[in-house]
Amino acid sequence: MPLTGYSRSEGKELDVGQVLSLLSNRNGHSDLQENIEISAESRAFIRRDIECPCCFVTGAEIVQPGVSKTSRKIIRQGYFRFATPGHRPECDYFKNDSSSYVPENLIAFGSERSNITREIRALVCKGIQSGLFSQKSIRDMREWFFHMKMGASLDVKLDPRLPGWLYNLRITAVFYGNSDQVPLSATIVKLPGFDWTSAAQKILTKRHIHALEKSFQQKLWLDGSLVTRVEVLAKRYNGENVFDPTSLRSEYDQALQLGQFITSNYAPLKPRTKKSSDKLEVCVLAFSALLLFVGDWDLGRAANLFASISSLPDDFDPDLGNVMGLNPFHDFRAWDMLKKLQDSGLTVPDEPSPKIEFEQIESDLREQFRS
Repeated sequence: MPLTGYSRSEGKELDVGQVLSLLSNRNGHSDLQENIEISAESRAFIRRDIECPCCFVTGAEIVQPGVSKTSRKIIRQGYFRFATPGHRPECDYFKNDSSSYVPENLIAFGSERSNITREIRALVCKGIQSGLFSQKSIRDMREWFFHMKMGASLDVKLDPRLPGWLYNLRITAVFYGNSDQVPLSATIVKLPGFDWTSAAQKILTKRHIHALEKSFQQKLWLDGSLVTRVEVLAKRYNGENVFDPTSLRSEYDQALQLGQFITSNYAPLKPRTKKSSDKLEVCVLAFSALLLFVGDWDLGRAANLFASISSLPDDFDPDLGNVMGLNPFHDFRAWDMLKKLQDSGLTVPDEPSPKIEFEQIESDLREQFRS
């Protein structure tokens, strides 16, 4: 269930408490949060005014915060329920009606969990306050993304064992473009220092040379974290038709370029260590995507827009940043690799562990030439 909704009348995103306060002020009543009864007129207004932040349907109903009977403290956040007509099938909330669920691609620009998120919040507030963009711009970007989702789909049918098998094969085998080796004999294996490991690796390489060659030709590079994420996606969405993020490759490349430019040239967002500079923070990527969207996906315009915002004074309204941004490239690398692996035609052999297969090859070699 969405914790926030976009108010058409206010032109900004509001949570349940803000909607109730807004209605109280309009109607000249005491704070509606103290009154569990909301008038029929107010409920009708909410159904017309509040949009789902993901699929933009109206028909919202308010589920008020849960309050402890003893302490009177809020023990459950208020949220919006969209029952009639309900969420669209492509909506992230369509299959998840948990009151605590937040789609993974939505970013709380109002977060202050770290120095980086605090700085992004400040930049968002400055941009909105100066009129360089608005909360409606952020809402419109989410709608643009929703329509992109409806136009690009992917059938997930990857064997979830393939990413791990291919990764383990590459770190276990030795592939230099030639897996041939000197024919072994009882005399050769008695050489002082004969390398049984190398001999076994070459046999393993030759056995799976097709898979190794294809992985190099098609750049199927996987590190440990990417393997894990591709496996998770392959299992979670097996047999489903999902959005294909690689349809946004051009936009993704531009957002990466802009994000890297910002973190390289804007002191408050510069990474403190070389290790942290290797990965762009999600909130920076989401903010870069917003600047590009506002700038019609023109990298130069977006960079100049950022420079204008960063030069603004710090006397801004912090509440302007209380809005859900969007990272349209969530899990892009993992989906990109899943699609490449799926299109590669590679399959997992009967022996799913290259390490075990390698150990068996070496054991068999030693047994073959045992004197």
